[in-house]
Amino acid sequence: SIVRSPAGRLGADCRVSQPDPLSLLMTNVYGGISAEARFTLHPSDLIEFWQVKLINLEGRARRIHLISYQEYGLSNPDVYRRHPFFNTMHMETRFVRPMNAILAVNRLLKSAERDVTLRRMSRESAFHAVKEAPAEGITLLGYEDSRTDFIGKGTLREPDGLRGMRSPDDEGLIYTFDPIASLQVLVNLAPYGSADITFLDGYGRDERRSLELISRHLGLEMEGDPSTWTAFSRVRSLFENRKGRETDGDGQSDSRSF
Repeated sequence: SIVRSPAGRLGADCRVSQPDPLSLLMTNVYGGISAEARFTLHPSDLIEFWQVKLINLEGRARRIHLISYQEYGLSNPDVYRRHPFFNTMHMETRFVRPMNAILAVNRLLKSAERDVTLRRMSRESAFHAVKEAPAEGITLLGYEDSRTDFIGKGTLREPDGLRGMRSPDDEGLIYTFDPIASLQVLVNLAPYGSADITFLDGYGRDERRSLELISRHLGLEMEGDPSTWTAFSRVRSLFENRKGRETDGDGQSDSRSF
């Protein structure tokens, strides 16, 4: 981890600072890797950038598995704090491969008509996405949107999900009853090389608006009508399409945890 939680590994240069009112900067050096994470709020859109910079300080190539982790609330804070399990059991999540994104919708939220008999389920959604750059050695390996499956019999410090997440080809809707958003990115670093990885969190009035924000800010093209995409016509299974692997596909992995 870049700071103390969850892995608890701190280098001599580990620190947190606030460069400006809309940003937070975290840095750490451990195991021959320098990591910097800058969190920045957009001044007008409801989004937050996570810009992670990894620098290889050694004269050998490195393969780093960078894994994000978010827990969803998607409700009035008081409601979520009083009944977190009731709140999360009504949330649906959807993985959208063309946008490398997990979308979340809370079915408890209703539209804002003054007449309560006219209110319907709100489609407002939160999202967590990442920008792939295969030519720069940045590839999405997998994702997870079930907290139960991610942690397994482990803890957030040593989760079972590190041994295999859902394949990015496993698109569609699911009710996990304990939703999270976690993306696993493989970063290949040349000797003394570096890589910049951009994650995006945000909120849209509906799924289409969320996809538009991802497209605009991560530079990903939306091809055709999203309602025709596989992610919006397929229901996923809780028990299928697990990668179940501990390597990056060629039988090798960098075993050091950051």
